[in-house]
Amino acid sequence: MKGTVTTIGSQTDIVSTVLDQLNIPRNKFKWSKDLLDSSARPFAFYNFNNGFGFVTPAGIVTMDNVSKKVIYEKGNVDSVDINNGKAYMQFSYQGFLNR
Repeated sequence: MKGTVTTIGSQTDIVSTVLDQLNIPRNKFKWSKDLLDSSARPFAFYNFNNGFGFVTPAGIVTMDNVSKKVIYEKGNVDSVDINNGKAYMQFSYQGFLNR
């Protein structure tokens, strides 16, 4: 079967996708979503030293945390996408601190 996959996701989503196919609980993987679930929100979050990116069907935004400015934007990105990226960054950093 050949084709183009248009589902937006990241490497963290592979875990839930595989576990769901095997009917194994995935509740320990809160950062993961099933890429084959059509009801899952299509997005990807990534971070790097002092910044993050957020990808949706509408576009891509990359933020620099030091300057607090968008350093890359493509498509129709709005403040909701930027705020979602900030929330993911804060939540992941807090999870790291709690370990």
